[in-house]
Amino acid sequence: MQQNTSQASPHRSPISDEVESSGEILAVTPVSPTIKATAGRHWTFDGAQAALTEASAAEAPNSAGWRTTQGLGLYVLSTVLLSTQATSAKVLGRHGLDTSVMILFRSFAILVGALLPIVYHKPANPWGTRCAMLVVRGLCSFTSISLLYTSVQLMPLSDAVVLQFLSPLMVALAAPLLLKELPSRLIWVCVPMCLVGVLLTAQPSVLFGSSGSMSISQAGIAVGTTQAAFAACHKICIRYLKGEDSNVQLMYLGSVSVVGAVVLCIVTQRWNMPSTSLEWMLLIVTGFSAYGSQMSQTIALKLVDASLATAMSYLSVVWGIVSGYLVFGEVPNPLSLLGALLVCSCTLVLGSAEHVSAGRQPQWQAVCASAQRHSTDIWRKCTKKHVLYDPIATEEIG
Repeated sequence: MQQNTSQASPHRSPISDEVESSGEILAVTPVSPTIKATAGRHWTFDGAQAALTEASAAEAPNSAGWRTTQGLGLYVLSTVLLSTQATSAKVLGRHGLDTSVMILFRSFAILVGALLPIVYHKPANPWGTRCAMLVVRGLCSFTSISLLYTSVQLMPLSDAVVLQFLSPLMVALAAPLLLKELPSRLIWVCVPMCLVGVLLTAQPSVLFGSSGSMSISQAGIAVGTTQAAFAACHKICIRYLKGEDSNVQLMYLGSVSVVGAVVLCIVTQRWNMPSTSLEWMLLIVTGFSAYGSQMSQTIALKLVDASLATAMSYLSVVWGIVSGYLVFGEVPNPLSLLGALLVCSCTLVLGSAEHVSAGRQPQWQAVCASAQRHSTDIWRKCTKKHVLYDPIATEEIG
């Protein structure tokens, strides 16, 4: 029997002393490339715990920072796809295609795109666990886009755009109450600055005057503000349903939107279909971009807080300027470029700051969790081999 020459530590556990006094040699399964235990090496629980903690601290990735970056990147992608959808819809509108038909095809594309993965993968719960909230999300999404098209008819486009971008501010105000998520102080600085950038870019007639015959109306303001509220509710619902499968969420959204679009087409009596191959191609692009935008937005809001993610939606103004120049030949004026620069700067600062702050404390939490998990595994191996673990017996030993 091999003699144990090490001195007992005053902080050593009875289980560790029992393991060491037995003198048996343990072979511990390697838990990482840094920590390797061979068959001829003596291990105690305390020594293994210290080594595991040290190795976990050295090797733990900045998972929280990467999670934030991934979520914000996906939300930025959703804004690009949303701008693509809006550009295609604008071209189709110039070709005479009715708005209700575009909404119907958009909703059908989202529904089909969600059903195919569900049928193929066959999830354990294809109907979800919060059916009522899934339906509410679909209703909020359909109502939001319908009111957006209505507000454009009642007021100048620039005014409608400004009211639409009130939704991130509404999300930041509602998140602490509804989602128990407290926005950072930087959000309260960057979101208003982004709104100022939107004002400079859109240049609403109520502030900059109107060169056209269309003037803003109280009904337009009411519809635009209601649309922003429903858009904010949609984002909050996505964040609330972060535990649900993304395709299941889009299946409900597509189903509700298809029913609503069919009713809208019946009420308006407008069923004009695309007549050229270009119109069909643009309609397909609209459907694909709508599905991609909703999917990336849904996944993004699973990864980051709602108030932080929705702040990225202000980048849609920048993509709108780019698409307007490339597709429609619309040259922005200096104020629009200044507003776009302000929006880009604020969102970049906000995203970078949140990435850094997310990678600090959660990293140490990950270190502690990893060390505790590996230490528990070794504890179980030691107690299983040398001591029949019993809470009462362990208490008597202590």
